[in-house]
Amino acid sequence: IHLYDFGLLPPEGHRELAEVRPQVENAFAAAWRGEAEVDGFNELVLRAGLTWRQIVVLRAYAKYLRQTGSAFSQRYVEQTFIAHPELAALLLRLFEIKFMPFGYDGDERAQRSDDVKG
Repeated sequence: IHLYDFGLLPPEGHRELAEVRPQVENAFAAAWRGEAEVDGFNELVLRAGLTWRQIVVLRAYAKYLRQTGSAFSQRYVEQTFIAHPELAALLLRLFEIKFMPFGYDGDERAQRSDDVKG
């Protein structure tokens, strides 16, 4: 299979393609290589400007919800984040503050976490 030319026009409500071009290219390549799932969460590359690796975290949250017996389907969670990309970005930011092993000591981490929670 040869792919010579590829065009993409984002629907209304998405970020400008030039703004998220690297994320789109990386997400497409990761999906092509089988490293990333192909589902509705990927729309968050355009809606929230997230990377495909950040989207993996949100997808994991959705799958965890299902395992805990939540009535919310993965599709419902996808649609909710797509409709409210700022919430997806905030949840991801909270995850990064709490679990990334660099950047913050305990007090600063707690303060930043509280700031994100609002």
